[in-house]
Amino acid sequence: MSKSYEDIHYVFRPRKQIERKIIIESLQNLSYLDTPIDISDYHYFGFGSIYYADFKIFHKYLNINNMTSIDKQIEDKKRFVYNKPYNFITFESMCCSEFIRKNIDWDEKQLMWYDSEPHLNETIVNNIYYLANNLKVNDIILITINGEKPKNTESFLEKFDDFIPQSKKNEKYVKLNYLDTLREILLSSINDGLTDRGDRLEFLQLFNFKYRDTSKMYTFGGIFCEKDSDLKEKIKDKLNMPTISFDKNIIDLNCPLLTYKEKLELDSYITKEGAIREEENFEEIGLNEEQIKTYTSFYKYYPQFFESLY
Repeated sequence: MSKSYEDIHYVFRPRKQIERKIIIESLQNLSYLDTPIDISDYHYFGFGSIYYADFKIFHKYLNINNMTSIDKQIEDKKRFVYNKPYNFITFESMCCSEFIRKNIDWDEKQLMWYDSEPHLNETIVNNIYYLANNLKVNDIILITINGEKPKNTESFLEKFDDFIPQSKKNEKYVKLNYLDTLREILLSSINDGLTDRGDRLEFLQLFNFKYRDTSKMYTFGGIFCEKDSDLKEKIKDKLNMPTISFDKNIIDLNCPLLTYKEKLELDSYITKEGAIREEENFEEIGLNEEQIKTYTSFYKYYPQFFESLY
């Protein structure tokens, strides 16, 4: 089985890092609400691999110190354990399906990132259903999957027939709107899980991203709220940000890759409104208007990597 962590260093994926920073900012804003939401009290579950990139910054910026990493690559268990950046991180060597059905304390506050490399499959959909059927009010879930279109659209439609609305159940629509179709399937799986439990819980979408570092990826996620609650409206008001999506609008995180010199130059022209003055001329830099516009949307989250000799 291919091990992506041996092909690419997880920390050095700039668009993934932009995504992490946006999620952190959003979760910080949730904690500022006059509600029971305090992200530092949550138990974070994720796939940290040998790099634990999200674990490090979630602890640093969200003050979470109850963390569990999962990985089914049993032959590399020693590497996963050895590379834990903090002693308080628990590592579990098992597949996600087994873990969520046996090892979760549902009484804890949960922040889960189902960060998966493969295309959407039945196992992922079944796991999302199970999580939605067990998570409680104020729990948060994120799902990341491969966003490349399937080679066999007909087979894809047959596999997920029950989750796709009739009006969108055709090959042409899926090919033109594949990420929207993924959203429909994930949302349907979550809503099925909520319906079958029969309580007054609903899912409020917050995240709807696409980006590409190596493969094209898609991230979908949000928070569980009580139906018609004041909290839901507070969240929508507080998180009224360009990086948040409450509907099918996809936030494209494909920010241009810049040199350090280019980044510093662009940053020096950003106004307090978060834009670059229209009269600036960047012909000398060689970046086009679209690249500059995209960068200014994400400049606060843009990472820079440096070699450190130690």
